[in-house]
Formats: sequence, structure tokens, C-alpha cells
Amino acid sequence: VVHMATGDHPLTARSIAKQVGIVGESVYTSGENEEESLDAEPNWVDESDDEAGGDEDDDRVMIAARFDQMTDEDVDKMKALPLVLARCSPQSKVKLVRALHRRKKRVAMTGDGVNDAPAVKNADVGISMGQMGSDVTRQASDMTLTDDNFDSITKAIEEGRRIFANICKFALHLLSGNVSEVIALVLGLAVRDSNGDFIFPMSAVQILYLNLLTSSPVAL
Repeated sequence: VVHMATGDHPLTARSIAKQVGIVGESVYTSGENEEESLDAEPNWVDESDDEAGGDEDDDRVMIAARFDQMTDEDVDKMKALPLVLARCSPQSKVKLVRALHRRKKRVAMTGDGVNDAPAVKNADVGISMGQMGSDVTRQASDMTLTDDNFDSITKAIEEGRRIFANICKFALHLLSGNVSEVIALVLGLAVRDSNGDFIFPMSAVQILYLNLLTSSPVAL
């Protein structure tokens, strides 16, 4: 899930979020009216969303001033965190990262300005912009995005997940093959021939040959 935390005006943040597909076309900005009570339950979408059958958890925009005044307990009680935070301060971004951590989420934070550095530092993976990013943010980050393209992050995540899945499959393959060999050898120790000697189902050469046939192609 992509969350957008920005210092831009709510209308600007909402427009950009719609263009990149973070929120839907019909979305209500919670806290946009300064007279709106901070004690009221957050409203995420307008009535037209309900009539259209939309899910209120899909479209969420909130003013950071309202988010900042909520306690951690109030934030944790929210059904879902806002997808877009407008008029953010550095503390707002850090609070969002920590709220995601309390929900047992892995957080990758990207930013270019000095005000992004605290949140980048608090994230599990901090990503700075290599071309337009500030030196402070680059020093606080774990990695630098050389082309400043957010799409590169999504591609890197997809590639990382693919590699991780392949490693899991390879490890399972090796364990299943090697464990079966060990079980066969251990069971062989429980059996003796007519001379009272232990029976070894496979010799050392046979084990090496079996591993060569079953493990080497997969490793390559």
C-alpha cells in the first residue's frame, strides 16, 4: 500500500494522489474544514462513494494538523491509516511511519527534502533521491534512487520478491532431497546383514552422484 505524506495544499495533494492512482475520483478530505471538530470520527469519503458502492477504506485523505493532534491510541483505533496526509510537518511523517510499524508493517520511505530525513531514518528502508535529493536525506537513507523514478522502487520490490521466492523454493528442494537421503542412511543403520554388519543403502559415491544430478541444475 502506498501512502503519500506531503507538505502541499490539500487540493494539490488530492489532485496528485488521484493522478497517480493512490485515491479514487470521489474522495473526502478529513479536516479540510478548519471548523471541523477534532473529536469527531474521521470521515474518509463523501456520500456519493456509498451510493456507488465504493469501499470507504480505499479513499482516504487527511489534513496533517488533525492527524498530529490524535494520540497514538486514537490512531491505532482507526480502521485504516490515511492514504494521503496534506500539509505535513516532519513530525507528521515520522508519526505515520511509527503508526505503520505498530500495525506490524514493513515501511519503505522515500523523500528528497530535508524535512523527509527523520521519516526516512525511522523507516525500515529509507530511500533518498539521487538527482534532486538533499545531502541530509541521502545521509539518513539506506539507499539512493539514482533515477528519481518511483516506478523503479516498485520494480525493485517485485524483483526482490521474485528472488526471495526462488530462494525459498531452492532451499525447500535441497532440504527435501538431503533429508530423504539422511533418513535412508539412518534407517539403514537399524538393519544388519547375515554377518552382523550395518547396511548402507547408498555409498559416498552414490550420494555425490545423486546430489550432482538433483541439485546442480537447480542451483544453476
